[in-house]
Amino acid sequence: MVTEGISSGLIDPCNRFTIIRRDRCSGRGGGVCALIDKSIAVAEVALSGDYLELELVVFDVLNVLPTVRMFVPNYDQNASHYVNLVLDCVDKYSCNSRSSIILGDFNLPNISWPNLHCSNDYIHQTFLSFVITRGFIQLVDFHTRERNLLDIILTDDECLVTSVLPDAPSGHSDRT
Repeated sequence: MVTEGISSGLIDPCNRFTIIRRDRCSGRGGGVCALIDKSIAVAEVALSGDYLELELVVFDVLNVLPTVRMFVPNYDQNASHYVNLVLDCVDKYSCNSRSSIILGDFNLPNISWPNLHCSNDYIHQTFLSFVITRGFIQLVDFHTRERNLLDIILTDDECLVTSVLPDAPSGHSDRT
């Protein structure tokens, strides 16, 4: 699906990236989009109809061994149902034969990643519990929006990513 008036060619006019996107059907904002350098072989993972309401793209990075599965959701901190659905999808589509990376804007400012502690609300508790019990580690250690760490990168293979560094926002993004 393509948001009216915003084709993939407008996102990448030089055709340098493979674009995998799930556009928002209604409301504010555009959904979720992954731009992957064309030198990296990827295959989009088709999700079952159980996850149609999620703004989520899932793809495998094929030219690394073992294959790495990437989960890129757009996340709404006010939806208990949504957090359950996202985590159920990650649980269903991750497997032991490949490493997994989950990255995106999770809007969970009340998680203290260095000490794995969070506020006592359902969404933060559920998300942090999933991360801990599934053996994921969080790789971003700098603020990504004002004084908050909202954009996170989680992996279940600590050797997969060697560093994560801040950079200037791209396009009209409000993130670093």
